Amino acid sequence: MDRSAEAENALIYAANAAVERQYELTLFSAQYISIHSLHSRLPARELNADLRAKEKWLKDKAAQIENDFGVTTHSYFVSGSFFEELQACIEDTRADMVVMGMAEKSLEQDMLGNTTTAAINRLKIPVLAIPLKAVYQGIKNIVFACDMARAIEQEVLQKVHDIAAESGARVEVFNVNKAVEDLSRYAVDIESSMQGITYYYNSVASSDIISAIKKEVQDQNADLLIMVPYKYGFWGSLVHKSKTRVMASGSNVPLLSISI
Repeated sequence: MDRSAEAENALIYAANAAVERQYELTLFSAQYISIHSLHSRLPARELNADLRAKEKWLKDKAAQIENDFGVTTHSYFVSGSFFEELQACIEDTRADMVVMGMAEKSLEQDMLGNTTTAAINRLKIPVLAIPLKAVYQGIKNIVFACDMARAIEQEVLQKVHDIAAESGARVEVFNVNKAVEDLSRYAVDIESSMQGITYYYNSVASSDIISAIKKEVQDQNADLLIMVPYKYGFWGSLVHKSKTRVMASGSNVPLLSISI
């Protein structure tokens, strides 16, 4: 959590969702003190005063959210490596999900990614990326974009089911390939995990997977897109661009990444 517009919007989105589902929130902030600051002539008391001011701001923000939304909200302020401290926070709070803001698409994000897309690649816990303009209005339509040619982990299917059941949402299991596939042959693998919710299959033919997913999200008026980021090795990462990361940095609909 910082003072950016993206983080503020993600917080409001998460708070509204927490009210509906009786979740608790933890506002996480990791402040990194650069080597240049440590080697500067600034007195230690000034550096400490700056950290204390930022910690107070986070506590005040947590109190504001709890007061405005009636949601139990905690603050978790640390200084150090962002991902190491975030992982510690996840473990300490037994978090079920990490919610992060997503800046509007840019060339730099496509090439280098950002903190949110890095979290999608590095964390094992589900990461919900909230675009700057996203407004929480409930979740009724979910597009679960997956590669049906790969085995879908039972744990992933169960999480998709639980999210849909909790929200009363319908799920479209969406597949993109160069040729239209008959997805009924995958039904046995999915049906056992999707009992009790409304779901259906859809397959389209396209060589541009990203554009096809974006179009489907728009056509279905989706409130949430769910994807599974697949890991590539070092050499593979040079030629493969993560579709989940690209969607996260270019979508106007919240994206939930479920790692395996």
